[in-house]
Amino acid sequence: MFSKAAVWLVIALVLFTVFKQFDKPRIQEGVTYSQFMDNAKNGKIKNVVVQGRNLTVTPADGQKYQIMSPGDIWMVGDLMKYGVQVSGKADDEPNALVSALYYLGPTILIIGFWFYMMRQMQGGGKGGAFSFGKSRARLIDENNNAVNFTDVAGCDEAKEEVNELVDFLRDPQKFQKLGGRIPRGVLLVGPPGTGKTLLARAIAGEAKALLRPGRFDRQVHVGLPDIRGREQILKVHLRKVPISNDVDASVVARGTPGFSGADLANLVNEAALFAARRSKRIVEMQDFEDAKDKIFMGPERKSAVMREEERRNTAYHESGHAVVAKLLPHADPVHKVTIMPRGWALGVTWQLPEHDRVNLYRDKMLEEIAILFGGRVAEEVFLNSMSTGASNDFERATKMARDMVTRYGMSDVLGTMVYIDTEQDGMLGRLSSRSVSEATQQKVDAEIRRILDEQYALARKLLEDNREKVESMVKALLEWETIDADQINDIMSGNDPRPPKNLPPPSGDAPSGSGGGAEVKPAPGATAPA
Repeated sequence: MFSKAAVWLVIALVLFTVFKQFDKPRIQEGVTYSQFMDNAKNGKIKNVVVQGRNLTVTPADGQKYQIMSPGDIWMVGDLMKYGVQVSGKADDEPNALVSALYYLGPTILIIGFWFYMMRQMQGGGKGGAFSFGKSRARLIDENNNAVNFTDVAGCDEAKEEVNELVDFLRDPQKFQKLGGRIPRGVLLVGPPGTGKTLLARAIAGEAKALLRPGRFDRQVHVGLPDIRGREQILKVHLRKVPISNDVDASVVARGTPGFSGADLANLVNEAALFAARRSKRIVEMQDFEDAKDKIFMGPERKSAVMREEERRNTAYHESGHAVVAKLLPHADPVHKVTIMPRGWALGVTWQLPEHDRVNLYRDKMLEEIAILFGGRVAEEVFLNSMSTGASNDFERATKMARDMVTRYGMSDVLGTMVYIDTEQDGMLGRLSSRSVSEATQQKVDAEIRRILDEQYALARKLLEDNREKVESMVKALLEWETIDADQINDIMSGNDPRPPKNLPPPSGDAPSGSGGGAEVKPAPGATAPA
C-alpha cells in the first residue's frame, strides 16, 4: 500500500508536469522567419525576447509564439528600426533533477498506477499481484497480542489439551528428563465460529515460544459448546455491553442449543442493536428474545403486504405443526408460532429443546416426521386445499425416513444394515452412493413410503380429534400474528389465550410479509442425527 508521502509525491509530479505543459509558449505552426520580419515591418509585432537562437514573439493582437532565428546578424537592428521592443535573455542552465522529473515523470506515474491497480486486484494484501498463490496465514505478533486463556470460554477440553503445549514450551526440560519429545505444534480442527483462532491467539499470549518455526504435530478438535460452555461464552461477551438485572446468561444459554461462539457473539450484538434502536441505555432480556427470534426465524419482512386469504391459510398451516407437536409425548416444546413473514417463510413454528441432544431415537424421529406433515394435513382438513408451503417439510421428512432405513438400521423389515456407501467428513459433508440391488432398493423405497404414510395418518388423526384447538390457535394468530409458549399452553388446555406481552399491536387486515412458504423450525442442530 502506498504511503501518504508517496501519494503526495505523485500528485505533485502530476501538477508539475501539467504546469510545465501549460507554461510553455505556443509554437505557432506555419510562421516562417520571413513572415515574422514582414509582420515586424508592418507594425504587427509588439516585442521580441531573444534567447540564443530562440525568439519569443509577442504580436500586437495575438498570443505569443516561438520561432528559430537563422542567425541573421542584422535582425536586431532591423527590428529596432521597425519599432519593435527587443530584449535578451540568457540561456537557462538545465537542472538535472527537474529535467529528470520532466522527462521521466509520466513514465513513473504510469508504473506507479499499474502497481496500485495490481495491489487493489489482490485485495491489498502483502506482495500485491506477486503474492498470488502464497500463504495467507496471519502472523500473530506477540507484542500486540493481549489474548490469553482467561478470554477463552466454552471449550474446556480443547483448552486442557493445548494447555499441555504451553507447559511444554514454558519448561521443556521437565518433559525431556523423562524422554518426552516437545511437540512441534497443534492443528486446531472444528466447524466455523467455534473459537479456533481465538484459542490460537490465547496460546500465543501464554507461550511466546510458539512463534518459533516448526512446531505443529498435534490435532485438537474444537467442537460446538454445550449449555455450560455457552453460558461461559455469553458471560465473556456480556462484559462488553451494559445489561439489565433481568438478563440471565444461563437462561439465554438454555435457549441457544447448537450455537457456536461466533453465533453467541452475534446474538449479544443483535440484542445491543435492538436496545439502541429502542433508545435504551441498557440491554434487557426482551432484546435478547427479539435477537434470538431474528437469528432463529429470520428477520421480519414488514415492507410487503400479504392478502388476508394467504394470511389465514398460513395460520392453519402453522397451527397444524404446533398442535401436532404439543400432542406428541417426545416432541420438543413449542416455543413460538408466528405468521409474520420471516426470511423466505410466510410463517414459522419454532420448537426449542429443553437440553442439548447428542443422539436422536426412533420414537423421536417418527414424531418429527408427523410434526412436519402437520402443516399440509391442516390445509387438507380445514381448508380442503393444498399449497406449496409444505415442500420443505416433505423434503426434510423424506430425508429423515430415508436415513432411518438406510443409515441407522431402524426398520423392522430391512433390519440393522447400512444400505448406502458413505464417505463422511465431519467438516466437509459426505458423499453417498448406492450399494444395493434393484430389488433391495425397491424394498427400501417401500419401507420409506410406509413410514411416511403412517406418520401422515397419525398427524391427520391428531388434528381431526382436536379441531377446536386448531381453530382457537388460528384465531389467536390472526389477531396477534405471534403467540408464545404460554399462550400455546392456554389453547391446548382449552382456555382462552392470555394477551401477548411485549408484542407490537396487530397489523389488522394488511399484515406485512409476502412470498415463500411456511416452515416448522427446530433449533439449529437440534434435529440433526449424530
